[in-house]
Amino acid sequence: MCEIIKLNPNDQLYKTICANFPEKEFSREFTIINKGQRPNVGILVLSGQLMVEKDNTSQTVGPENLVGIKELLSGKSINVTVTIGPKSIVTLIDKFLLKDLVDKNQELFKEIL
Repeated sequence: MCEIIKLNPNDQLYKTICANFPEKEFSREFTIINKGQRPNVGILVLSGQLMVEKDNTSQTVGPENLVGIKELLSGKSINVTVTIGPKSIVTLIDKFLLKDLVDKNQELFKEIL
């Protein structure tokens, strides 16, 4: 599975991610990462859920969870399919802006990287 990191909405890291990346609402189910691909975004679930599927197993990921950040930064292909559930709101995390933020705030990001 890809790494799933639980964040506290009161922490500075959570607030920094929300302040620097756009949130997007999905009205219907949307597959954002397919198994075997290199992810183009990391995802912070604000409300609703993601489904992370590998082979015949799946895991539901709810709010305040960060998905795919380590894989995004490493450039490695991911071994799961990630689908955003209908009526979900997520923050989509761009690789290049994330790298810039990590460089400027290494202390802030060290706990998740």
